[in-house]
Amino acid sequence: MKSIRLKLIIMYLTLVFLVIIVCGTFMLIRIRYQEFNDLQRSLTDFAAYFESYIRANIPLESVNDEDFQAGLQEEMKNFYLSNDPARGIEGSILDIYGNTIYNTASLDLTFRSSAIISAIAGQAAFNSNRWGTDTNNLQSEMLEYAYPLTDPNNGEIMCIIFMRAKTDAIYTRLNEMINVFMLALLIALVMAAVLGSLFSGTITAPIRTLTKNAKELAEGNLSNPLQTDVKSNDEIGLLTESFNHMAKELSQNLETITTENNKLEILLHTMTDGVLAYDNAGRLIHANQSSQELLNAANLNEVDLNAMAARLGITNGLEFGGRGNIQEAAAYIGDRYIGSVFSPYYNKHGQVDGVVVVLQDITKHKKLDDMRQEFVANVSHEIRTPLTTIKGYAETLLNGAIDDKADAANFLSVIDKAADQMTVLVNDLLELTKYDNRQFALKLSMIELNGVIGQAVKQMKPLAEKKNQEIVFVPEPGAAFIEADEDRVIRVFLNVIGNSIKYSPDSATIAINLEKSDKYYRVYIRDNGIGIPREDLRRIFERFYRVDKARSRAMGGTGLGLAIAKEIMEAHGGRISATSEVGKGTCMIFRFNRHKPDGTPA
Repeated sequence: MKSIRLKLIIMYLTLVFLVIIVCGTFMLIRIRYQEFNDLQRSLTDFAAYFESYIRANIPLESVNDEDFQAGLQEEMKNFYLSNDPARGIEGSILDIYGNTIYNTASLDLTFRSSAIISAIAGQAAFNSNRWGTDTNNLQSEMLEYAYPLTDPNNGEIMCIIFMRAKTDAIYTRLNEMINVFMLALLIALVMAAVLGSLFSGTITAPIRTLTKNAKELAEGNLSNPLQTDVKSNDEIGLLTESFNHMAKELSQNLETITTENNKLEILLHTMTDGVLAYDNAGRLIHANQSSQELLNAANLNEVDLNAMAARLGITNGLEFGGRGNIQEAAAYIGDRYIGSVFSPYYNKHGQVDGVVVVLQDITKHKKLDDMRQEFVANVSHEIRTPLTTIKGYAETLLNGAIDDKADAANFLSVIDKAADQMTVLVNDLLELTKYDNRQFALKLSMIELNGVIGQAVKQMKPLAEKKNQEIVFVPEPGAAFIEADEDRVIRVFLNVIGNSIKYSPDSATIAINLEKSDKYYRVYIRDNGIGIPREDLRRIFERFYRVDKARSRAMGGTGLGLAIAKEIMEAHGGRISATSEVGKGTCMIFRFNRHKPDGTPA
């Protein structure tokens, strides 16, 4: 029995059947009891009439008189006709030995009746018995009543009044009622079946719909909206409503997961880092576009995990000691330095189920690391040179040259210059460290750029005159306001003008121009010195970088001036760049943000 609807109908029919059977049985028993009580009352009433008639009309010692019997019979007939002739009550008067003295019909009386025996013993009693036969040769059930008539003087039994009546009418009515109950039962069962089908449909219909929608959800069919309407507020209605809510949440979650997967897919394919995923057999199951570009390979499916690990710098094979362990490697592939991280992922049993490889182009980091190492080497070299000088001259003085005042003064002068060089170098390094760590504070104010450049030119003019050089400054007509730290901006101009003087020949001209655009002021410092080769031009702002190292050291430079100038310009939101041609000179270009006299940006 697989249908819950059929089960509900059968349960409903069984309940109705049991209720009607129990109620009908109880009613039939009650009616039978009531009918028999009525018949017993009728028998006792007839017996009482017999007694009253006998006591009122005939002496007890004359009950055997024929005239009395004839009169009694006539009286009884009239009594039956005037009362209830349909009941079929028969009466008899018996002596104390059970012999018939009088009867209203031909009765075959014997001591078979327990009621007569009880009456002879002095006790009125009822009894059911079967007498005679009907047309079907069946005996009829009779209800009997025997009552002892006693002498009022001495209490002795004088005779027995015996009454009986057929119970066929009672059973006929009971059978009719049984037929009515059976018909009512049949009608009730039919109605119960119809109503049960309708009522069970209100329960099973949502369940069938829920089952159908659950199958669709299990198959992943979420393209159509669910058609599960809540029609009631009972448990089925709450279940249906909960299912609708669950289906809605599931649909939203699946949509969210799909969206997240799409985002993840797009992220993997648009990220600059390469991602490779391998299964536990070492087969490639995923590779984004960046991994193909970083590895310079068109078809990565042909390379298994071990071959890829060897290619990325792991020559001894992959070994993962435990959960969370990863392996890192780095290798040159083409002109790139590729760093890789091998990270295993595990199944629910804690076993390695595959490996994810993340690739990253660390060429810039490698270059920065190389630059750091070069920087350390340069710093060490720059410091070692004056230290060597100081150490050498100090030892010479200690060995006796201090007694020669002329040589001692000369040696001390060299030591003082070497110490000044170290001081300048250390100060420049500290200055760059402040810019790197953002540990400096600009003293910003509104300054006039023409005046600042004029101050720098004025300070550098004596140095240019020593080489018969001329500094020509063409200011911008009108005031040129910028928001800047005046001392630091002057230091930038002093450094660049000083380089132009230093690397230009005698009698050269250094031209400075200030021009205005919509949002910026641009300052051009041009010289006609030795120039900078194109391959070195992009590196001149690196720390300790010199185009001609021997010549730069001979001229006393530290190689940090342009690096400091670049940091200052960027701290002001400006920019510094250069153009140059070997043998024809160099042009340094500065860009400052324009401001109005009231301090607002232009």
